[in-house]
Amino acid sequence: EKDNVKHIKELSERAVTDKFSNNMKKQAETIYQIVKGYQDHLIQFTPPLRDFGKMMLHTVELLEEMPEVRAKWQNRFTHIFVDEYQDVNSLHKRLLTKLISEKTNIFVVGDPRQTIYGWNGSRIEYINNFSKEFPESVKIELVTNNRCHKQIVGLSNDFVKTMSSDFLRNLKKQKALRFKKNGVVDYKIISNDDDEALLIIEQIESIQSKNPKIDLSEIYILSRTNNSLNKIRD
Repeated sequence: EKDNVKHIKELSERAVTDKFSNNMKKQAETIYQIVKGYQDHLIQFTPPLRDFGKMMLHTVELLEEMPEVRAKWQNRFTHIFVDEYQDVNSLHKRLLTKLISEKTNIFVVGDPRQTIYGWNGSRIEYINNFSKEFPESVKIELVTNNRCHKQIVGLSNDFVKTMSSDFLRNLKKQKALRFKKNGVVDYKIISNDDDEALLIIEQIESIQSKNPKIDLSEIYILSRTNNSLNKIRD
């Protein structure tokens, strides 16, 4: 924990000395103060409190430093299943490595096109190189989409073509079983939450102005999280 705080302190100090804007310098210092305050809060208890990240880290360190403990848990689990493998970070990978023995059967599920947790340390190389790391593994590609219409799946395939990774561009295209005649997908790139909320509201107003018979209860907004809808509610 002390090393983490020290590292963040060094980053904040470097931000102050490097050619960054005053706003970025303030943000770096604020991040340091928040992390330091958080760590100080945890260690003031006896025994010190541990959040989920610390529990993961201490578990990995225990398995790495104590062979007898590692052997016990390797023998305990003969089959290991990992979902959302594209989101695995280095700490997850270290834990998984220490739980696996020569007799372990490992099964992972993931989609490299959905790697969106780079901010949390996930690395696409883990799922890309799985077959190399486990040469006897069998790869099953699920390319049939039973949820979305052809227009949506087609847009997704076109988007993957623009990605910089050769591995992603060479993935098999998704196929859709559902088809909606004359369906059109309209998408826009929005810079922030406020503009997104404003655009959605304007689209709803436009729909109602063109067809006053459409009630608000007939219009739905799909969102990944409830928090994303707060701006629209406001």
